[in-house]
Amino acid sequence: FVKGADWFSSAGTENSKGYKLLSVSGDVERPGVYEFPMGTSIATVLDAAGATNTKAAMVGGGSGILVPTSEFDRKISFEDLSTGGSIIAFDNGRDLLNVVENIQEFFADESCGQCTICRMGNLKILEGIRMLQAGTCTTKHLNALCDLGENMRAASKCGLGQASPNLFLSVLKHFRGEVMGRVEHHRRVSERRVAS
Repeated sequence: FVKGADWFSSAGTENSKGYKLLSVSGDVERPGVYEFPMGTSIATVLDAAGATNTKAAMVGGGSGILVPTSEFDRKISFEDLSTGGSIIAFDNGRDLLNVVENIQEFFADESCGQCTICRMGNLKILEGIRMLQAGTCTTKHLNALCDLGENMRAASKCGLGQASPNLFLSVLKHFRGEVMGRVEHHRRVSERRVAS
C-alpha cells in the first residue's frame, strides 16, 4: 500500500510478480519467516536460514514435494515451484523414510473415506513405507505402489487424496537407491544367516 502496485510488481518473474513470505524450518540455524522476491532459488532461501549439509528440502508442506540438492537452483514461482509458503530442510543425517512415514500417517488418519482409492491407497502406501524401512519391500511391490500413487493423484475427489502421495513419490524419484538399499542389505543379512 505504501509503495504501490508498480513497485510490488517490479520484483519477481514475468509470471510471478512481487514477494513471497516463506516459513523456513527443519535443519537450519535460523528458522523463521522470510520474505523473498518471487523467483528466488531454493539455495538462496536455505542459505539465508543457515542450512548446511542439506540432503533435501520439502517445499509446500506435507502435500508438497521433496527437492534434492541437485535441484536447489529451482525457483519459488508459479512457473516452477509453487508453494503456500513452507520450506523444511533435511540434512544428511535425516532418514527420509521416517519423514515420509510421519506425513503418510497423517494422511491415512485424515482421509474422509469417501474415495476408496484415497481411503485404502494411503494405508497401502503407509504399509509400503514400513516394508521399505524393514527392508522387505520388493521392486515389483514398490512399482505397484508408485502406480497406486499416480492413480490416487488422478482419481481422488479432493486435494487430500490428490496430494497425499507426493512426498512418497518424490522420495522414490530422487532417493530410490537409498531406500531400496535397505532391501539389498536385508537380503544380504538373510543370506549370511542361512549360510551360517
